[in-house]
Amino acid sequence: MTQKKKTAKHSHAGHRKRLRERFHSNGLASFQQHEILELLLSFVVARKDTNELAHRLINTFGSINNVMEAPYDVLKDVNGVGEVVASYLKCIPEFLDIYVKNAGSGKIVIQKLDEAKAMIEPLLTSLGHENLVVLMIASNDTYIGREVLSNGNSDYVGISSDKLISVIKKYNAKKVVLAHNHPSGISTPSIDDITFTKRVYMMLHAIDIELLDHMIYARGVAEPYSFNNNQEYNNFRMQCIATFKGLRSMNTAKGVDGDEF
Repeated sequence: MTQKKKTAKHSHAGHRKRLRERFHSNGLASFQQHEILELLLSFVVARKDTNELAHRLINTFGSINNVMEAPYDVLKDVNGVGEVVASYLKCIPEFLDIYVKNAGSGKIVIQKLDEAKAMIEPLLTSLGHENLVVLMIASNDTYIGREVLSNGNSDYVGISSDKLISVIKKYNAKKVVLAHNHPSGISTPSIDDITFTKRVYMMLHAIDIELLDHMIYARGVAEPYSFNNNQEYNNFRMQCIATFKGLRSMNTAKGVDGDEF
């Protein structure tokens, strides 16, 4: 008996996980109405298979819309629903209504590096060890998010460029500003800083993500060092752009997908 209960519980947990993975991979477009309800209910009904309840709701009311629009007192009296699930289902349409009405408001737009600096400086100006801040921006210049990466010592380059790229791709950012701090009080980039910045620029450019700048903050220094103001770095960027353009043109002529670069 105990073994059967454990197996059933494991099966339900695995099914919930598969539903979530399917949603993350393809969205709700491939879901049937009862499957959408099943997924929603899995977030509020603990340790139970929600498939049967989802079917019961669809069979009772006819559609998801009718389920959401049903009176609270009617919903909560459906077998397996109760007060918590009924409140949850009634909350969803109102939440979506508020979301749609406020879509686009409150978004932060970053079109100038000074606007990026204003979001970065508070994170770096008083730290005693080096941190790397990654500021993510969408293709329409909307601020997406920022993360602080730290390895806890004085050499931030110990954070691999692969790890950095994975963070950026997680946000689906199209533009990026990097910044890190030098607790020494000297904002001049080290050889490692320069090498790291060039490597990241090439890796991002290859996947059509623009590195807008990499800034270095130092305690007591009013203005951060900007790689954008370094002529040698800008020459490198121009060479990099020309090289990738040439490689993509060659592969287009050969019928090879340029996204391989």
